[in-house]
Amino acid sequence: MLKNRTKSILVATDFSNCAKNAADYVLSLSGLFDVTIDLVHVVTVPIVDPMVPSFYLETAFREQSDADWSLLAKEKKRLEKKAKDMGIDVQIDALLKTGISNLQIAKAAEEVQAEFIVVGSKGKDWVRSILGSTTEDLLHTLNRALLVIPTDAKFTPLKKMIFASDIKEGDALALKKFSEHTALFKAEAEVLHINEKGIPEVEEAFHELQQKVNIDELKFSTIPMREPSAVLTFLANLEEASIIAFRKIHRPFFKAIFHRSLIKEKIYYSEKPILVYP
Repeated sequence: MLKNRTKSILVATDFSNCAKNAADYVLSLSGLFDVTIDLVHVVTVPIVDPMVPSFYLETAFREQSDADWSLLAKEKKRLEKKAKDMGIDVQIDALLKTGISNLQIAKAAEEVQAEFIVVGSKGKDWVRSILGSTTEDLLHTLNRALLVIPTDAKFTPLKKMIFASDIKEGDALALKKFSEHTALFKAEAEVLHINEKGIPEVEEAFHELQQKVNIDELKFSTIPMREPSAVLTFLANLEEASIIAFRKIHRPFFKAIFHRSLIKEKIYYSEKPILVYP
């Protein structure tokens, strides 16, 4: 049934203003290429006292599911009206799932063969940055490119996208996908590595990565500076990059503290959309 579908963008929503802003961003993005927007909401199983009768739990859960389906249908209708007002011809489907949010979102992405999973970021919340969020949980089950839209981000024509490379195994494959996406969005593409210690061997490894990828449309640059997060933000603003991309590092926790914390920091504090590759 999915063979004849266009590319899909799976947009996760909890009906918050942040999620609606992410959906609006995707709606504008959908005007660049043929795509289906799959709007998904996950009804989480409530935690109740084990002494509560099962029939009460079933009733409460059914009522919650019905209420959430009504909200999902309302959000779908809002997006369809906005698409019509903007002159964008796009198919919008609604999916209601039940269970643990990040697992069900990842499962839905597989079902619709999504090119991207899109979520909204609520931004600078110290409690959320410590305790985590659905967005952060998705990083652990990431099976598609994850596009995180800050709560105040508004869509503008995608002029440039920057991929921050840590020169790790797997970057070449992610960069080929990154190149496809920049072409899809009609954006200039740059691959950037911030060589904190200015080590020559790192420069050589970055050059080898460039040769391995061998895509003319990708511009490769290295900068010998410390404070990679601040430098990346400065350059993204200076070069008017629309999206900053990373690749999730598949390493044991203690060996991936630096890069994972950088991604986490950008997810919570970046004013620009963040794209994370699995």
